[in-house]
Amino acid sequence: MLRKLYKHEFASLYRILLPLYGVLLGLSVLTRFVSFLPKGESGVLDFWKGLVLSLSIMLIVSIFVVGSVVIVVRFYQNMLSKQGYLTNTLPFKTYNHIICKLICGVVVEITNVIVAAGSLLIMLGTKKGLTQIWNVIKGSYIAFRESTSTATSIVSIIEIAIIGVLSLISGILMFYACMAIGQQFKNKILGSVIAYFCIYAVIQVISTAFITTVTVLGVGIPEAWVENATITTVSQGFIIFLMFVQAIQAVVYYLITNYFLSKKLNLE
Repeated sequence: MLRKLYKHEFASLYRILLPLYGVLLGLSVLTRFVSFLPKGESGVLDFWKGLVLSLSIMLIVSIFVVGSVVIVVRFYQNMLSKQGYLTNTLPFKTYNHIICKLICGVVVEITNVIVAAGSLLIMLGTKKGLTQIWNVIKGSYIAFRESTSTATSIVSIIEIAIIGVLSLISGILMFYACMAIGQQFKNKILGSVIAYFCIYAVIQVISTAFITTVTVLGVGIPEAWVENATITTVSQGFIIFLMFVQAIQAVVYYLITNYFLSKKLNLE
């Protein structure tokens, strides 16, 4: 039964995005094709080349925008609008719906990145260009590995990928939490916007207080610790700290969303 919930959620999200993916890939192929055409003397051909390329870039940006909007609107309509009455009759707990929508939203955002990257490769990826991109990536990795070690560099790359996923999860859950709080207001959309700015302000205050505290305490750090500190230890500590912060934020947003949707749900 839970599988059907995920299947329905994915179908609802990709119903809008799949046509955009198709249009983008088609434009990417067209952009690639016109790039082989000779340069026109009148400039008309160059105009159309630039137009097709501009449309492709605009569509790549729109995919990310539309993807985020679809995720947010889907959550609002399915959980906080009149559809919420039907949603709550399903044999699932509130957290099942939240987790389902979160996982599907993360998958959609990752798909957007893959499709956008593939489109750019189709448009701009000549054999020479791909070789140059690979050399840059390879050179950056070798330089990073030489400053640390092979094992440490691989772990760092994995940690950075985890931070990216945690940031994505935290960002989606923040919107869910804002909408869950906002539905307590008479105007739910305005309430959600107010909740967003309030949460953002709280995060900024906490961040500023933390940085100030660390700066003050850092004055008293023994010189021996500073001298023994390396780029590896500092970068690893910073990465772990970012992972911890993103994870804490995600948990807090999830708890807020689950509380308001399970205890304070207002569909009127």
